[in-house]
Amino acid sequence: AQCLEVGVFDTPPFYSNSTDSFRNTVE
Repeated sequence: AQCLEVGVFDTPPFYSNSTDSFRNTVE
């Protein structure tokens, strides 16, 4: 799961488009 999180964070569009989603997944 961590690998997936890192990938999403590394993606500018995904991270910018789903900032809340990414944060929620990490937490």
